[in-house]
Amino acid sequence: MGFSRVFAFGHEGRYNLEVRGEFTNIFNRHFYPAPAGPLSLTTATTYNPVTGLLTGGYGFVNTAAGAGATPRTGQLVARFRF
Repeated sequence: MGFSRVFAFGHEGRYNLEVRGEFTNIFNRHFYPAPAGPLSLTTATTYNPVTGLLTGGYGFVNTAAGAGATPRTGQLVARFRF
């Protein structure tokens, strides 16, 4: 999603200032990747020894660094034309 505005000023609108904002994932939707690991009921569940959090096993979905870790981002741009 993007927003833009052009401001004209100077003699006969000779100078332009364009201000633009560009945003991705504006509604902060979550996109979860496919479950990792082999499709076997004998796959052992694994945990991080330091934090104790689930790190693998049957049906594990990695959201820490996967496709679900894309937050809202934006960029503001200003351009002066003369």
